[in-house]
This record gives sequence, C-alpha cells and structure tokens, in this order.
Amino acid sequence: MTLDGDKWLAGGVKKFGEEDCERYLNELKGIQADINLTADNISLRAVMMLFLDLCTVVEGAGRIVVTSIDWKRVIEPMKKDDDLNFCVILRVLKEIRIIEEDLFVALDEARKVSNCAKHHSYFRPSCTLEMTRMLLDKAFSFMTAIGPSSFAATIAATRKQSLLASAPNAGSVAASAYPVSSAEAVQGITKTVREGIVQPIAALQIGEDAKEQLRQQPRSYATLMLDPRDKADDDKADGIRNDNAKAVASAAAASEVATTSLIQRLADIDVTGKQKDASADNTEIVAEADEIAPLVRLLGDSDVEVRRKAVGALLNIAVNATNKMLVAEAGAIAPLVGLLSDGDVDMRRTAADALRKIAFHAETQLLVVQAGAIGPLVRLLSDVNVNMRRIAAASLGRIAENAENQMLVAQAGAIGPLASLLSDGNVYVRQNAAGALSNIAGHAETHKLVTQTGAIPLLVKLLSDSNGKVRRNAADALSNIAVNAENQVLVAKAGAIDPLVGLLSDGDVEVRRNAGSTLMSITGNTDNQVFVAQAGAIGPIVRLLGDADTEVRRYAAGTLARIAGHAENRRLLSQAGAIGPLVGLLSDGNVEVRQNAVRTLKHITFHEETQVLVVQAGAIVPLVGLLNEGDLDVRRKAAGALWNISRHAENRQLVAQAGAIAPLVGLLVHDDVDVRRTAAGALATIADHAENQVLVAQAGAIVPLVGLLGDSDVNMRRNAAGALLSISRHAENKVLVAQAGAIVPLVGLLGDSDVDVRRNAAGALRKLAVNAENQGLVVQAGAIAPLVRLLGDSDVEVRQNAASTLLNVARNAQNKLLVAQAGAIPRLVKLLADIDGVVRRKASGTLMSISGTAQNQALVAQASGGIPLLVGLLGDSDEEARRNAVGALRNIVEHAQYQEIVVQAGAIAPLVLLLVDEHVEVRQYAASTLMHITQVAENQVLVAQARAIDPLVGLLSDANVNVRQNAAGALANIANNAENQLLVAQAGAIRPLVTLLSDSNVNVRQKAAGALMNIADHAQNKVLVAQAGAIGPLVGLLSEGDVILRRKAA
Repeated sequence: MTLDGDKWLAGGVKKFGEEDCERYLNELKGIQADINLTADNISLRAVMMLFLDLCTVVEGAGRIVVTSIDWKRVIEPMKKDDDLNFCVILRVLKEIRIIEEDLFVALDEARKVSNCAKHHSYFRPSCTLEMTRMLLDKAFSFMTAIGPSSFAATIAATRKQSLLASAPNAGSVAASAYPVSSAEAVQGITKTVREGIVQPIAALQIGEDAKEQLRQQPRSYATLMLDPRDKADDDKADGIRNDNAKAVASAAAASEVATTSLIQRLADIDVTGKQKDASADNTEIVAEADEIAPLVRLLGDSDVEVRRKAVGALLNIAVNATNKMLVAEAGAIAPLVGLLSDGDVDMRRTAADALRKIAFHAETQLLVVQAGAIGPLVRLLSDVNVNMRRIAAASLGRIAENAENQMLVAQAGAIGPLASLLSDGNVYVRQNAAGALSNIAGHAETHKLVTQTGAIPLLVKLLSDSNGKVRRNAADALSNIAVNAENQVLVAKAGAIDPLVGLLSDGDVEVRRNAGSTLMSITGNTDNQVFVAQAGAIGPIVRLLGDADTEVRRYAAGTLARIAGHAENRRLLSQAGAIGPLVGLLSDGNVEVRQNAVRTLKHITFHEETQVLVVQAGAIVPLVGLLNEGDLDVRRKAAGALWNISRHAENRQLVAQAGAIAPLVGLLVHDDVDVRRTAAGALATIADHAENQVLVAQAGAIVPLVGLLGDSDVNMRRNAAGALLSISRHAENKVLVAQAGAIVPLVGLLGDSDVDVRRNAAGALRKLAVNAENQGLVVQAGAIAPLVRLLGDSDVEVRQNAASTLLNVARNAQNKLLVAQAGAIPRLVKLLADIDGVVRRKASGTLMSISGTAQNQALVAQASGGIPLLVGLLGDSDEEARRNAVGALRNIVEHAQYQEIVVQAGAIAPLVLLLVDEHVEVRQYAASTLMHITQVAENQVLVAQARAIDPLVGLLSDANVNVRQNAAGALANIANNAENQLLVAQAGAIRPLVTLLSDSNVNVRQKAAGALMNIADHAQNKVLVAQAGAIGPLVGLLSEGDVILRRKAA
C-alpha cells in the first residue's frame, strides 16, 4: 500500500507551512513502514492506532485535533490479540457515528469470522485486508483534506471507552494511556460488554447459498468455531456449535456486503467525522465506480437480505451529489426500477428512495424515466404503507423537476393519486404530494389536468396546514397552476386569497416566498387584482418589500406591479406607503427585484398626484441610473416610469437635470423596439419644456428620431413624431429638424392609419411651418393635399393641426393659391361650424389668410354657407375666432359684388358690436369691414341705423393707427348720406376728426379730411367744422405731397 504523501505535502504546504507538513508526513511514513500490510500479515493493531490517531472526532468541536501518541506504550500490550484491535476499530467507528447499529452488528460478525479464520484458515484474508486498506485510505484522505494542525488524535473519553470496551485486560492499558480510576475502568468494561458489543449469534439468519456452503465444509471446522465468550460454559458448547456454524456461513456471505457498506458509510463522512444528513451535498468525490459496481450486482442477488443491504448502501451512497451520477453510470437505475415491484415492502420503499436521490440531476432524471420508473412509482402512490406513499410521491416530484418529464408523469396517471394524497393523514405524504403536483404543474399542458382532478380546493386547504413545508408546497403548486389564465380565476374562487395573504406573515421564509409567488400569479387576472387588494393584501405585501429574502422581495414587488395594473389600486398602494420601499428597491442587488419595482412605479405614476410623490421619494436619480442597466426590461421600464413622471409639468426639468436626456437619446438606437419606443415617448414628454427642447436637440436626438418615423411599429412612429413635435416648438430647432430631413417622412405620416400618428405628424409640421423657409419645404414635400384631406378627419386634434399647418403655410402668398387649388376652401368653410372652438379658430384663420388674394376672396364668398358661417363667428366667445372671421369678411368685402351678400347675411349688427371689442385687431377689422360695405349708399343708412356712428367716433381716438384710419374712413362713407352728416356731427365726430388732420399717418389724415369734407356738405356743419379749428390744419394739408389728401383738404 502506498500513501500519496507527496501529493498531500504539495497541497498542504500552501495552507499549513512546510515544516509542520513534512514533520507529520514523515511520522506517518514511519508508521506505514511498520505496518507491512500483506495478506499473510495484517497488523491490525497498527491500523487501529493510526485510524484512531486520524479519525476520532472531537465531539461538537467541528474539527480534528492532532495529539502526540506514545505508540509503543499503546500497542505493545495489545500484541496478544489481533481480534482485540479489530474490536476497538469497530467500537470507535460506532462511537464516532461512522457506522450505525445494523452495520456494526454485521461487521462484528465479520470480526468473529476473522478470529476463527486465524486459527483454522477458513476465512479469506482478502476481505479484512481490503477493509484495512480502505480504512487507511480514508484516514489519510481526512488528513490531506484538513491538514495536520486540524487532525484528531482523540477525545480521551472516546479512546478510553473504546479500549475498555474491547476486553477485560484493556483496563490497565486504558488507565496508563488515559488516566482513569480502576473502578471507572471496570464499570466501563461491564457496561459496554453487557450493552453494546455482544450479539447473540443464534439470531443470525442465513440463505440457501450459505447453507450449501456450510454443507461442503469438513465437520471439524464447524465444531471448532465457537464464540470465545461461550467456551467457559462447556455444557452449552454442544448446543451452540451448530448455531455458530450457521453464523460462520452467514458472516462469510455478509462480509462482502459489510465491506462495501462500510465504504459507503465512510463516503458519507465529512471532515468532522459525522455522518452527513441525507439532504447534504458533498462536492468531494467520495466513492469510486469499482466500489459501486459490486453493490449494483448485488441488486440481483437471490437473497432478499443481500438485495436489501445493497439497495440501502446505494441509497446512502447517492446522498452525495457526485456519487449520484456514478451510481447511475454503474447501471443501478434499471435494477432499482425493477425492485419497485419487489414483494418486500422495505425493498420497494428503499428502491424508490434511492431512485429519488439518484434523480438529482436533469440527466439522471431522464435516465430514471427511460428505465420505466414512472408507472411503478405511480402505482406505489396507492400503497397501504405510508412510507411507501411518502417516498413514491417524493420520487415522482423529483423526476418531475425535469420539464420533459412533467407531461410523462401526468400521462402516467399520477395527478389523480397525488391529488388524493393531499388529504392523507400523514403530514409528509401531504407535503410530498403537494411538492410533486407543484413540479408537474410546471408544464403548460398539465395545468388543466391538475385542475380537473379537483386539486385546487385541496391545495387551498393545505395553505392552512400546521406543517410549514406542506403550506410551502401547496402555495408553490397553486403558483404554478395559476400561470394558466383560467386557473387564476379558479384559485381565487376556491378561497385562496385570504389564506395566501395570511401566509405573507409566516415565519418560514419559503412559505412567504411561495405565497407571494402565488399571489403574483393569480393577479395576472384583472378581477383578482381588485380581490387581492380588497382582501387587505397591499399592506402585508408592502411590508415584504423590506424582507431579507431576495425572492420574497421579488414576488412582493411583482405582485404590486400587477395589482397596480388596476387603476383603482394605484392610490391604495400610495396610501399603504409603497412608494418609498419601491424606490429603495431600485437599487436592489437582484435584477428581477429591480425590474418589478420599476414596473410597479411605472404603473403608479400614471396618476398625476403620485407622479409628484414618487419624485419626492427620490425616484428620479435611481431611475435615470437604471437607463444604463444591463437588463433590457429594467431599462425599458425605467424609461417608461420617467416618461410618466414627466407628464407632470414640474417634473420635466427635474428629470432633465438628473441627466436622463443623454441615456434616453442613446436608447433611441437600441435593438429592442420597446426600448426605442419608450425612449422616444419619454423624450417627447420631457421636451414639452422650453429649456429641455434645446437640451434634447443638443444631445443628438433629432437624427435618430427622424429615422424612427419610418419604423414599422405604429407606436414607434407615434412617439417619434410626438418627440419631434415637442422639439420643434423651439425656433432654432425648427431649422435643425428640417435639415435632418424630417419634413418628407412627416408628410408621409399624414396618411397613417393610426390617428395619433396623424395627429403628431400634422402637429410637428404645424410647428415647422412657422419658419418661412420651412413653409416652402412643406409645400414641396406635397403636404397640402394630405393636410386638406385631414380637415375632414374624425379626430378633433388632427383637424386642429391640419388647419393650423395650412394656416402657417398660407402665410406665403404663393401658397395661398396652392391651398385653395387643393380644394381647402369648402372643407375650411365646413369647419367654421365645428363643435371644437380650436378647429373653428384655425379654420377661420386659414380662410382669413388665403382670402388675402382676389381670386380666393371670390372662392370663399362663393363657397356654400361661407359668408353666413363667418358672420356667425363674429359673436363667437373665442377672441381669435372673432378676429379671424371679421378678418376674412374684411377681405371678402374688398370685392364690391360681395358686400351686399355680407350685409344680407346680417353682418352689420355684430360688426358694430365688435367696434368696442377689447382686442385691437377685432376693432380694426370690424371698422375696416364697415368702411368697405358703406361704400354702398343703402348700407350707409343701415350702418347708421345699427348705431355704428357713436362707436366709430370713439375709435377716432384709438391708440392703433389702423383703427383710427378705418374708423375715419367708415365715417367718411356714412357721411356721404345727407341725413347721416348731421348725425355724425351730433355724435361729436368733428373735433376728433380735426385732430386727426395732424396725425402722423398720411392715410389717417386722408380719411379724416374726407370725413370732414362729407360732413361739411351739410350747411349746419360748416360752421361747426370751422369752429372746431379745422381751417388751419386743412390749409396745411394743401401743401401735402399726397394728391388725394390735397384734394380732400381743398
């Protein structure tokens, strides 16, 4: 045997220092040299002491301690009896929990065989030799794993008890090696011998193979094989010889199993020397294929005990994660599946449990299924043995962890029996059944199958089970089932919501986690979002946002995100204090927690009042930080939340100041369509602030936004056009947007099937067309025709923007004709009666603009209903609509032939009222219109009768030159009528008209002179004009350069 000391030294030096490692290694090598292991000379005392030195556990210390040993002092008294040494080894193994009682009995019988074999050459030494070598290997692996400074030499009491338990003559040795009193030694010997070591050989059972082996041996061998403790009683010797012979044969048959079992038991020992828990995962390779293969072969043994021990050994070996695959590769799965139908209940149960442990990896789960395990396991669900049901349910649950197996388990008919086990009287059966159903329900096609078995009400009932694991698995099963939309309704109707809400405060973190997961699943249903809120869940869920468990926080935030999808719940979340914790989770270390938190905040911020609260909670900065998050969905939701926050006017500048614009502009070229769309929407809202419009343009947003106008996604086009609309409100940006080539694609979007796209495109063109150069570009891009069509759009904002854009375009003289030629006038006239005031205002404004040309004046006048509708707008409550209407009428009445139509439409009375309008342009246009229509003699009388003279006289002192000019002109025309001349004079017009003779504006002086000339035609007025001081100014006007003015003055 060779100890790989060099390998240990290489690793140990790094950790413990070269000097200590070499010293201890040399001591071990010296001991090894003394051992001289061979089949003929097994120095068990040396093996035992080395094993004690390396493997005895310091109970509770969690480590092994080195203690120097006087080897000669301990070994020398023990040379007389090798059996003593092996007994000590066995006892120590038992004491330090490397072996359990059943294996201890088997090994003790093997020791007896060894003792007999020493005298009679019956027993093959290879078994003991192999065991010895294995013990040394294991001892050395402990030593190499933890280093010399952590080795166990021993607990004194353990060694002392081990020695005392071995034989009566060990008392002196124990006393000298580990000082104790003689009385204590005798007491230990007596107690141990009576209670622990001696086992009745007669109790052993042997199989037919062992009996046949016994028959083939010489009789003398069997008669001499007496237990040493029975030799003192000669009277009993004859009676027990046969039993001892049976024991020899049984021990011989069991020795190989015992040896392999010991390998397995030692494989389950960690460095503390304690046997690992069945659920533990030891990543160290602690078993070899050649150690497992013999056990696999024994699964087919004809002896039931051999099979049982082999299954048990494999079960324990498979506790270790690495060994699971080794057991599978050794071919254990198929025979284990076969044992599921064994007649022995323990065999079936242990085989099922072994398969459960082996099926830890996805690969081994598939192998177990391929070996045909599902069917037998399903049948075992109905076994009368409670442990069988428990393990069968657990095994199926483990198999169903693999997605590919979930449907296979369901198709094998497992769901019904598992659902029945949810009401089993055994808590572990219920636990495993719920767990198995949870895994099976992970497959989309099994949801309805689970529902059809009536499992949902049973699982809901288990939410109130006294066992935490049962509650946990039930909640997890409901969570998976509720992935299906129909099941979300069924789970809620089964009364799950209240107990789930209660479990949110459970002391078991996994229960809270699964309850949160289920609530998140069922709140995928809109009605359930309301029901969960009504059940008082919001408060407990908000508290879970601060849970120490990441998954709990994730599900809590995810549930709130879904609850917040219902408008009525958003205020409840705010009132429950959710905003602060949610803002805190934006910096959580888990990406899914951040994702759900930002999604919830996005929903909450649809409300204007919560937009302010979220900002006050400090959300903007972390949200801006998440725009650079590695997770795509987090970036998307963060952009969406900032978009919502920016809907509040006061927040827009705060968002910009937090540095949001640059990363949002960067997201405009992201590969993901949702990210691009949301970023464009956020920028559209942020840019609805004057300062931000410049910042967005400077950040380079214009070019990518123009590129997005041609995107196939309708929302993308809508948001991009909206962003350009906002940006184009700034004068300098109008030029930049046009230079980036936006006008042509925007014109193209005027025909988009989506109303929002049309609205934003027309709005952006409206802003761009304020710029004179852009007006020509808009026309060149072919915008007039589609804009004219949009005048008849069903959406009021589209009509507003279309009319406004045409209004801006028509500021160019050439474009006025093009707009009219495109058929705009009839549509604009129709809009004069639109229900929307803005539409009326913009339509009348465009008509006023395009009617500035003689050709268009005729078209507007001739348009059906045009003049009456314009006259009707003279009384509109909107100042701009009144201004536009009177302005359009003023243009129309420049044509003498249409003046009578305007009068007949009843324009005089409202025009007279507009003479005192608070808005100067309205007064100006009203006076001008009256001036034109009073060129007709009949109208002069009508206007005077409408009491226009007094307000016109009042306008002679107006601060606006155009108003003064038009008022004087109207009075001049009115005074062409003899009767009106006296009325004008009586209204006090003469003195202000005389004043206007000195006005700085030539046209005003001209109109005033004309009015005085007509007034003075009346004899009575001549004196009044002269008395008002008109002669001097009139004489002065005779020298004016304007011929008309000189003529009127003369």
